[in-house]
Amino acid sequence: MAFLKIRLAQRQQENKKSHVYVKGVLLPKLEIEKKAARCYVPLAEQYALEKCETPKGILIITPTSDCYMRCVKTRDLPWIYFLRQLPSIRNLNMLIDMPPQTLRAIMPAVCPGAPLAISDQMEQIVHHLSATMPVKRDEDIYSVLRHIVGLDYASPTTEILKLTVYLLSNKLLGYRVDSYSSAMVICDELLKWFQMGDNYLLLKAILSHRLPTIEAFAEGIFASALEVEDRQMLRIFLDSGMNPNITIIDREDNWEHTALQFATRRHGLSLVKLLLEFEVDVDLTSRGNPSTPLQIAARNGNIEIAQSLISRGATVDRFNKWESSPLQNAAMGGNTELASILLDHGADINAQSRNYGCPLECAIRARAIGLVEMLLERGADIDCRPQTCVNTPLQSAAMIDDHEMVQRLLQRGADANAPAAKWCGKTALQWAAMNGNFNLCQVLIKAGADLNAAPAVGIIGTTTLVAAVSSNNYQLVELLLQYGAEVNDERSGKTALEIAARLNDTAIMRLLLSAKANPRLGTPVLFAAKNQNSVLISTLLQSGADINKMDRVGRSALSIAVEKNDLSLVQFLLGASANPNPVSMVGAARLGNLDMIEILLRAGADCNQPQPEFFDRLNALQAAAAKGNIKVVRHLLAAGAELNCPAAGNRGRTALQAAVKSGDLELIQFMIDQGADLSSPAAEFGGATALQEAVSSSDRGLVRILLAAGANADDAPSDTGSTSLQRAAAKGDDDLIRLLLEYGADINRPAAHHGGRTALQAAAGGGHYHMVQLLLARGANANAPASRHHGETALQAAAEKGYLHIAEVLLDKGASVNAHGSETGGYTALESAVASGRIDMLKLLLNAGADITSDIGRSQLTSALSLATAMGHNAAAKFLKYHQIC
Repeated sequence: MAFLKIRLAQRQQENKKSHVYVKGVLLPKLEIEKKAARCYVPLAEQYALEKCETPKGILIITPTSDCYMRCVKTRDLPWIYFLRQLPSIRNLNMLIDMPPQTLRAIMPAVCPGAPLAISDQMEQIVHHLSATMPVKRDEDIYSVLRHIVGLDYASPTTEILKLTVYLLSNKLLGYRVDSYSSAMVICDELLKWFQMGDNYLLLKAILSHRLPTIEAFAEGIFASALEVEDRQMLRIFLDSGMNPNITIIDREDNWEHTALQFATRRHGLSLVKLLLEFEVDVDLTSRGNPSTPLQIAARNGNIEIAQSLISRGATVDRFNKWESSPLQNAAMGGNTELASILLDHGADINAQSRNYGCPLECAIRARAIGLVEMLLERGADIDCRPQTCVNTPLQSAAMIDDHEMVQRLLQRGADANAPAAKWCGKTALQWAAMNGNFNLCQVLIKAGADLNAAPAVGIIGTTTLVAAVSSNNYQLVELLLQYGAEVNDERSGKTALEIAARLNDTAIMRLLLSAKANPRLGTPVLFAAKNQNSVLISTLLQSGADINKMDRVGRSALSIAVEKNDLSLVQFLLGASANPNPVSMVGAARLGNLDMIEILLRAGADCNQPQPEFFDRLNALQAAAAKGNIKVVRHLLAAGAELNCPAAGNRGRTALQAAVKSGDLELIQFMIDQGADLSSPAAEFGGATALQEAVSSSDRGLVRILLAAGANADDAPSDTGSTSLQRAAAKGDDDLIRLLLEYGADINRPAAHHGGRTALQAAAGGGHYHMVQLLLARGANANAPASRHHGETALQAAAEKGYLHIAEVLLDKGASVNAHGSETGGYTALESAVASGRIDMLKLLLNAGADITSDIGRSQLTSALSLATAMGHNAAAKFLKYHQIC
């Protein structure tokens, strides 16, 4: 009883009503109050009880409507239950029919594909809906469509409403197909329709039923009302019980935001005030936006919204290790008034994170002199040291080239030798050198700045000399060398000489060489080759540079010259003793330059040597085949290239596999005639057999050619790939499936370990209802396990995508509703359904015995609820939660 007393008190503070169930039985409120009153909890125990988990068999939940609970307790799918309630909804007979322009906008989104008025083009639409709709026969789909397009029905409005309610409540249209998705189109058009005349009364009546389907459907319309800032419609939703903390997609960035984050981003003061009326969580963030509303308001410089949020208890210093605090945001905007308000409410004047410097540093970058002075007067640390990726105030002043601010900070005692932030910072002198600011560098050197200070870690780090060379300022480089800058310092990852070569700056390069720069450090010759500057290359070679030195991915000066297709530079480098192996020949073959190929062959290039690890690991013949270049292939074969060199382990291809990927039938047939191995295995990682490539291209004729020539129809996949049959199943190609089965493909070949799918799993995940039936009829195993990593059983795949009709077929064939997910990245069918917001699928799985009551089931329930909440599917989470008391 002590636990209940504490937990109920917590919920009361959060303005939540509570029902308590013990083993599914509702405890009377009076009984709870009496027991709680008699229960004394010592202060020492209260904290521990607040943190402990709810005991098994006890459920504390916010009460909901009787109508909602009847839907929970019935075995009917939520949408079917909604349809049965629809005739009793008030004002349904008074609604204004959807005008033609609304129907024209909605229908392509409901059924993407061909024009609906032409009955012989409905097949595409039927395929789209047959996998998802809770119907038993395709004819039922045709019946729905005939009603909608007006073939059997005078007015399609009610039928459109029914269909869109199903698709939207189950999140079957998606919100990220493009910047303006089909779901958004439908929600926008339905909102316009509800705004017509007295249709808003119908919306009120629908929302008053508080059914799971209606609550899930309403989420999208609410988002559309928020998008157009329709406060009247928003109030209707919120008055009906809509969760004000709902997560929506903002069309400006295609990311998830809470409603309050959205309103704040749009500078919607009236929207913010409306949401605050309904006890919205002022500090809540979303998966797609870690910034609190106050952080957003401060970033936007919106003082009124910031004050409204602070007055409701918004945390002034809440931010994660990567984000900026509200005060930092105000400083970045140069907003002195807002910064002062935040400081008055306790904001940390020296707060910083990994990506953002302290408020003083932010104000300096904003060039807000008044704000800088105010922060210094209120005690800001002038040398506020960064954590990992940002500047001190002085470093930022140098970065933005603000000579006056640098002088001001130095006069106040700023440290000219503050080290660069670990990962992507620079010292003040390094910044000044990067900007090529001769005078500022002199000031900082006189202030004691270290010319050879350590650079930051990684590619962004730079020494002062390298920074100066990058600025192309000859006088500055000369100055630093005179003051003792280390000319051969490699701590930047590139030497100063390499940077000069990359910039094609002959004058600075000669200056550095005269200062004893070592041309054998790094790869300056490669940079000169990229600039196709043979004079610069000669200078470096005369100074002792290595012509054959390669970079970290295996490129040499010669291979770069080949990539540039510069025949004269290739000849020059070969004349200077450049090694023609290993990459050069592959590059020439890929270009199809027969003259260059011949020159390299005469110089001793090996046409069978593959590229290094960082490339696609093809040899010259394979590269030519990938381009579909039969002339080069013939030339290389005549020069001794091996036709059947195996595919390299990482993304490699045999010559035939590469030719099939190119799609050049003449080349493919030529290689078969020359004896190419049709059954060479796929590369271990990212590879594909010739037949798998042909299936992926959906070229049935080519598939027949390969099979007739002896290709193995039951070809093994790579570790991350799929067999030919599995690829055909994923594409939904019935003809290819039948053809491959005829040639002996194994219908139950296990899925590859990394992200693989069996044929049935691939068909189910692709929404190919008829193919699922075909595969099951041919003996496909409905309970084949998911692949070890990021896999799905067939039922899990159908549950994730919302293919309810497919799930029904699989369950009828004995698919396990409680099958485990993959070891890595896997979910059960129930978790997949809830995480995607599929409430009808959720009910189907629960009806089929999805476990939420045993110890394992409670773990699955907890995981599913967490996933649904994280993904913003509040209606689905609520629907699942209330099934605990059935």
